[in-house]
Amino acid sequence: MADATVQQATKVCTKCGAEKPATLDNFHRHKLGKYGLNPVCKPCLLASHAERRTRPENKARMQAWRDANKDYVKAYNAEYRKDHKSTEYVAAWRAKNLDHARVKVAAYQRMRRATDPAYRMKCRLSARLNAMLKDKGGRKAEELLGFTRDQLMRHLERQFTKGMSWEAFSRGEIHIDHIVPVSAFNITSVDDPDFKVCWALTNLRPMWKVDNIKKGGKRLHLL
Repeated sequence: MADATVQQATKVCTKCGAEKPATLDNFHRHKLGKYGLNPVCKPCLLASHAERRTRPENKARMQAWRDANKDYVKAYNAEYRKDHKSTEYVAAWRAKNLDHARVKVAAYQRMRRATDPAYRMKCRLSARLNAMLKDKGGRKAEELLGFTRDQLMRHLERQFTKGMSWEAFSRGEIHIDHIVPVSAFNITSVDDPDFKVCWALTNLRPMWKVDNIKKGGKRLHLL
């Protein structure tokens, strides 16, 4: 496979000047904005709205407008909740129910490992990759995968985007992503023909945890 240079798109907030990954975690949707995102980041937008709402003249004017446009406000709120349910609402629910969510995720992963050989192998190899990067008994992984710890680190580091570091990786903020997802291959053991293709260096890249979770099993090239 040809080697791939992967870069994550970023946006600069027009209010605070900070450069951030161009994702819905950092910017609200905006049809006319670059990448379909608002030019102002979420924290700045939230602070700006909060400041305006606290002004006495604005509070009175907004209440008067809402009273005069109750049907519109009701329809707008319903549409907003529908559009943001899969992002902000779910994130807020998970934050409030973190322990419950962790138990459910752990139970699901145990079930998958017990019933899905391919998933079980992926978990084991991912653990070995992480062990290799942390220099904790990664020799067996090197033999299986065909590359060394240093080769893996160089390959990942040259693809780091703004804000990425080995410190962030050690905190779990960065995942090792498969460009062509594991689910696209029919692999049940290390002897399968596609094993080395799936786990080749050229199919691995660093990706922010939140983006990797959103990506799921899709094949996504970030240009």
